[in-house]
Amino acid sequence: MTKLKCQLLVGGIVLGTRVMAFGQTSTVQLSGQIGSGVTWQNNQAGGGSAFSMTDNLIAASFMRISGAEDLGGGRQVLFRLESALNVSNGNAGGKAAGGTSFWNRQSYVGLASDALGRLTLGRQFTAATDTAIRTLDVFQFNGSSAVVVPMALFGVDRFASNDTRQNNTVKYSYGVPGIVDAGASYSFDDGVSGRNYSAGIAHTAGNYALAAMYTRYFDAVGTTPTGGVPEHSLWGLGGYYVFGPVKAYASWFQSALDATIAHRVGQRDNIFDLGLAWQIGNRANLRIAYYNDRGRDLDGVVRRDGTKQTVVIATEYTLSTRTSIYATVFQNRFSGGYKLETVNLAALNRSAGSSVSTGASVGVRHVF
Repeated sequence: MTKLKCQLLVGGIVLGTRVMAFGQTSTVQLSGQIGSGVTWQNNQAGGGSAFSMTDNLIAASFMRISGAEDLGGGRQVLFRLESALNVSNGNAGGKAAGGTSFWNRQSYVGLASDALGRLTLGRQFTAATDTAIRTLDVFQFNGSSAVVVPMALFGVDRFASNDTRQNNTVKYSYGVPGIVDAGASYSFDDGVSGRNYSAGIAHTAGNYALAAMYTRYFDAVGTTPTGGVPEHSLWGLGGYYVFGPVKAYASWFQSALDATIAHRVGQRDNIFDLGLAWQIGNRANLRIAYYNDRGRDLDGVVRRDGTKQTVVIATEYTLSTRTSIYATVFQNRFSGGYKLETVNLAALNRSAGSSVSTGASVGVRHVF
């Protein structure tokens, strides 16, 4: 992360840094990461294998502008604007509820107090997602594709294009280092992105963490077969334990998704998430994850039950303080009714006649 040391004039807008006013200090930072790689996958739609240029599969590219003003007494005003980056074609921004948005990753403003916690308003992660990222997954759910982040199809708004963030969100969080991190959030319905309420709590110690999270989404426009408002709920439990250079993760999630089509039933999933992170010396790390998703009434079809298993192995080698190279291999295996489940067929671009999709990717990442 690089703190701007000078004033930047972009389109007549002063981004500015460290301005003294009335004895108070303001800072603005430009930071982010850029990555790209070459990815191979087999059993693709249309038949055969395919090579493509992709974002860093394990750590998605982004640009962030963040700032804070010190109000004194341990209080500050803060903001964040964050946009996804696509190195392959130069595009910025991306998918959001109702279409696309430039600041698609986050855009919020808020107040923070050392004694009272933090309150933020805008487009941001839910409180449950914050907890899951910090404590429940070895990759922190930070990948750029569903081929390596199977939970990307659950901890999201299924009624708004699988949006990973929530619009119109008020979030309160409070933490005591080494003891507890907790938060709660509420998202208002704007007719495109429906209501959401969410909470998460984690107990953290020197070498372990235990956490629980819950979130519930409401469709902004749809109805269930019985005339109600469709809902999607997800809750999870888990944590990690550190022994030496190794950190082991284990968690369990349960998802319940209401049907939005007449004569369909709701889909239910139980997902087990196991992970291992190994820091190898000062420059290299190895991470391994295994996900087991047991789905019932998939796509809302009665007795269409099946299992999806995902394995991801990734290693990263640091060339300098800011630059690293990476390699990853991954496999998604489907059995029973999961072979026909439409969301994964589309998300993985998988051939409907195959039950296994395997891939690999190598590339570079630079943090600024």
